[in-house]
Amino acid sequence: LQRASALAQLFFNSAHKALDQWQQQQRQQLPMPEGQTPKEAALWVKPLVQQFDHFAMELRFSAENHVKALAGKAPDDFRIVADAWWERAEPILTQLEKWLHPHLGDHLIDALATWFPHYPNRCLHWLRRICEAGTHTGLLFERLVVSAVIKILQRCLTEHRDLLASDKAFLKDFGTVLESILNTANAEALGMAASLDEFYR
Repeated sequence: LQRASALAQLFFNSAHKALDQWQQQQRQQLPMPEGQTPKEAALWVKPLVQQFDHFAMELRFSAENHVKALAGKAPDDFRIVADAWWERAEPILTQLEKWLHPHLGDHLIDALATWFPHYPNRCLHWLRRICEAGTHTGLLFERLVVSAVIKILQRCLTEHRDLLASDKAFLKDFGTVLESILNTANAEALGMAASLDEFYR
């Protein structure tokens, strides 16, 4: 497991370096003459991005399988296995956050939604980080992504008012995520914000 983890980190570090260099080269190129179509990305870029997507998809499936398999387990047994999952997953989340293509962001948010009932603070923290990174990649302009984020925020309001009232970090993460989706002017997000007073009556 340690060797696999080290190889994954090596892959991500090399991939990020290569993608950054490729982006810099793209920016340095002269503007295309009118009527001429841009050249396709280098052949290695597409499979690299697909591999990022594969990591995100595996995280999502892994989260779903772990939560399902742990249902009914004793709290201590659940916590040991779940904590070990997070210990392995967070370094990958950190790497995916650096190149947050909209397709893989969808998988990451689904994974967080799966763990949310058991790790609300941790999941909201990561949701905030993903939303902040997603503002630069167009992630939050995906309708299904915004709907998934709104569902998590609504769960915060209905199931974790105590945390919103007592935990400043939780409240700050909630506010940042809400602000991120409101900045997209998405109708569903605006409707959710308009109804916030209903949750506090």
